[in-house]
Amino acid sequence: MKSKFTKAEKKLFYKTLNEFEIKFKVNGNDKQRKALSILLDANHVYDDIEEVGLGGGAGGSKTFTGIFWQWLWRVSYPDTHSFWGRKKLKDVRGSMMSTYNKFCRIYKIPEILQGKLDGQDNILYFPNGSLVRFLELEYKPSDPENDRFGSYEYTDGFIEEAQQIELSVIETLQTRVGRQMNAEYNLPARTLETFNPSKGHIYRRFWQPSEFKDNDMPKNRIFIRSLATDNKYNTQSYLDKLKYHKSIIIRERLFYGNFDYDDTPGKLFDWDDLQNLANNPNSFGEKAIVCDPARQGRDTAVITVWN
Repeated sequence: MKSKFTKAEKKLFYKTLNEFEIKFKVNGNDKQRKALSILLDANHVYDDIEEVGLGGGAGGSKTFTGIFWQWLWRVSYPDTHSFWGRKKLKDVRGSMMSTYNKFCRIYKIPEILQGKLDGQDNILYFPNGSLVRFLELEYKPSDPENDRFGSYEYTDGFIEEAQQIELSVIETLQTRVGRQMNAEYNLPARTLETFNPSKGHIYRRFWQPSEFKDNDMPKNRIFIRSLATDNKYNTQSYLDKLKYHKSIIIRERLFYGNFDYDDTPGKLFDWDDLQNLANNPNSFGEKAIVCDPARQGRDTAVITVWN
């Protein structure tokens, strides 16, 4: 394949990279600092961690953190490949690329170090041979085995709004990570997933086994809970909009990062009613016995007497 860059551009890239200095300003954001210490991990302390979950609420600087990691790795390690994925391709081009452009403006990244976006192929190319492929991760019934992702090999990957993505799609992509220059540079096969609270696979994989619940996280996975209040760049006005939002669902999920607040359409019981169950008035009536026999399942049989 013909290079997207001339010899002069490649020479300018390396010259500019050698002269350019960047220091990421976390501004007291400890969650962001922790995420970057794992993603960058120059001392190989976290080599076992392959799945990084960053999220829990809105305004936690999740995407910005991931973008910095991705840019630094692409310019630092020639011929490495990554993907940026969301449910819809237009959101990768919109949200993630918009954040990338914002990052480049804030840190005054020289144009030659920003790469070139091929809008037709949806690939961000860099003069050192590295690239980022934009992926639409919506599940397609016509491709139940997710074969469309099987022809590419990646160094690492970044999935935004992972709560919207089918787990089978994420698992397929994880089998493609760690296969492009990882051995040459001693880089782990790592995927970053950013998300807001959800009751789906995000709950089971990151929240349930976290230190906030069962505390039995697999050694190859980590969850970093980042809320709007953890991001010191947020204004008080933005925090107040989340904290005092008229929708209790918005407040619980996006401000407090409550993974247990269920807003699933069609649910039998409201979360608030379940939480208040023990405080209901003592109004007794006809008794009934309810049995969940479990039978061949692995859970426990439960028999309850209700009044």
